Amino acid sequence: MKQIGQVNPKAVALLRDFHKKLEKVQAEKDGELEEFVEDHCELKFAMNSKINKKFKVKIDLCKDPEKVAELKQQFEQQKQKSEKELN
Repeated sequence: MKQIGQVNPKAVALLRDFHKKLEKVQAEKDGELEEFVEDHCELKFAMNSKINKKFKVKIDLCKDPEKVAELKQQFEQQKQKSEKELN
């Protein structure tokens, strides 16, 4: 019979093996999470830039009513020109 306080060497070896495997799996998980975050940060940045550019034009047009009127007039002229070409 073993005395109280003694540790089974097989149990210690099993725990060490378990911890090594756990550390390996944790490192793999951390690597995949880091890669995922990097990929999605780049995509998020690109989409934010695209959206900001789109709305910057709209905001700039709202600030300059003369430019809006000019662009509407150009649009109408192009529309009439296209309609004439179709007929």
